[in-house]
Amino acid sequence: MDSTSGQLSSAHTSCENYGNCSDVRMASAPASSGANPYIDLFYAAVKPLGIRLVGACHINDLWLRENASRLDAIHLHWPEDNWRYARNRFGGALRGIIGFWKFLRLTRRFGISIIWTVHNLEHHEGIDWIDHLGYRLLARYADLLICHSYSARNVVEKRWRPSGRIIVMQHGNYDGVYPEPRPRREVLERMGLQPDVPTVCCVGGIRKYKGVDVAVEAIGILNGGYQLIVAGWPSAKYDLGGLRRTTDNMPFVRVLPQLLSAQDFADIVGASDAVLLPYHHITGSGAFMAAMTLSRGVVASDLPYFREMLSVNGDAGRLFSPRDAEALALAIKEYLLIPHERRQNAARSLAADCAWDRIVKPICVAIKQCVAERMSKNFTGKRTQEDS
Repeated sequence: MDSTSGQLSSAHTSCENYGNCSDVRMASAPASSGANPYIDLFYAAVKPLGIRLVGACHINDLWLRENASRLDAIHLHWPEDNWRYARNRFGGALRGIIGFWKFLRLTRRFGISIIWTVHNLEHHEGIDWIDHLGYRLLARYADLLICHSYSARNVVEKRWRPSGRIIVMQHGNYDGVYPEPRPRREVLERMGLQPDVPTVCCVGGIRKYKGVDVAVEAIGILNGGYQLIVAGWPSAKYDLGGLRRTTDNMPFVRVLPQLLSAQDFADIVGASDAVLLPYHHITGSGAFMAAMTLSRGVVASDLPYFREMLSVNGDAGRLFSPRDAEALALAIKEYLLIPHERRQNAARSLAADCAWDRIVKPICVAIKQCVAERMSKNFTGKRTQEDS
């Protein structure tokens, strides 16, 4: 037995009955998600059910050796950030991914479970072969993978053939995050828009995959009968100058390239009749759930995630063919023909179905089960091929 193996028996002495772990100690990477409060909402919801966040997880062996005795599981959210950071900092295409692989192996040897929430099937700004390798490695070592839709689960299963369990948990709503929106008239007049004209918005980070250009073209087709607000912080790779040039002569479009406070976000969505999600591709969408939380329906690209979510209640949104501005223009007109109250109630009902205290219960059971199984293997000396 090597020196690492010799430490294993003392790593998890607090759980005598593996099948009934009342308190799972988890480190998260990252431990907070900044502009998107998803992570904070998740850990607040699981805490009463015995999943306790003990801090941030750092992907390096020294940190793991120093903290193994106080951990039952690590939870990864956007894993590519870890190997990309190491690669950029230390150089060499393989350096980051090799370090990540060694970390996963050592985590297994300490009997610590690995949980992965698959927010994205791949990074929005594109991936390379190193990313493909990283995702495949994590799928191989993860004890539990959490997906936000059955469509994502099917892709994960087919693409990576993970060795662990896959479970579906809908994206939770944002109750308690956003303040009451200011009056519509006040918000629109401040932007120089007309309060009595139907208004839609693209809100959140401005990134190429979100199809803002399609939204602008669609509003142009509608020829001033509708207004569009594009608001959020643009990514470094986004052609903001091109967007400005396109919209300079469109008085019914407002572009606000800025970080949005919770109040800003609530005001823009609250002043809109619908939120546009003309994405080119997506795995799950916080913007979708934020719109539902604020009682606003969506007009979204006909992609598996949006299709799955809107199948519950058609009045919560409309779908259109991705990248087709004419189809989007028609979908906006058709959707806004539905009475406002019906659209509002449908969206809010969908958000209520995704209350955190409802959706996390099966996840907590699954986490405790995989932790118990991993610790049991560790204490009895059982090893899988990946452990050795």
